[in-house]
Amino acid sequence: MNNDLKIKIALYVLFFFLLLAFIVIEMIIYLKKAKKYKEKIMAIKDIDLSKDQFIKDYDIKCDYCGNIFNTSNSTCPNCQGAYSSNKQYLEEIKKSNTEYYYYLEHLQQELKVKLDTYCKVLKDLKKNLFVNHNCFNYSIDIPSKDIVENVQIFCEYCGTKIDLKINDGVSCPNCGSTSKDNMELKAYIKKNEVLELECEKYRELNDIIMIVF
Repeated sequence: MNNDLKIKIALYVLFFFLLLAFIVIEMIIYLKKAKKYKEKIMAIKDIDLSKDQFIKDYDIKCDYCGNIFNTSNSTCPNCQGAYSSNKQYLEEIKKSNTEYYYYLEHLQQELKVKLDTYCKVLKDLKKNLFVNHNCFNYSIDIPSKDIVENVQIFCEYCGTKIDLKINDGVSCPNCGSTSKDNMELKAYIKKNEVLELECEKYRELNDIIMIVF
């Protein structure tokens, strides 16, 4: 009986140590995975939606007197003429809005790639319940950025200010041209799409952090 009891105790102790070793190994594996997850999700920087790097002041030729001046002045210093409908100025503004639109489109594609990565990480995380939150050390604060609905744009043909809802195809009250293909309006619409994707990115990240304990 004593030998049988000793064998049982030895087996129980062996089983306990094997179980403990298994748990430790699993924890190490999961913690290493957590570091990999961290590398994937921490490569995030706040996206810059600023228009300042595209819309600048320009040197233009006054339509009224031919004087060259910078648009940082409210009117031509020589004749005090306004330049809001100046052809050269409108072309520069359209060019800047076009560059800004394609910049936003590039950001949109980057966000889609990140979201795809987060979805894969989240799916994988749900299978690994022992990943430690401390390995991430990341706090999520979903940005409160408002989606624009009402905007004021400049007509690309005559420079008239047009107030409209972002999804309306309003015509210019001065020259009758449609705002449908206006690059400034397109940039506003694209910016809204990027903002929605950015909020979705933060929601996915929040789900990732919530599942990790």
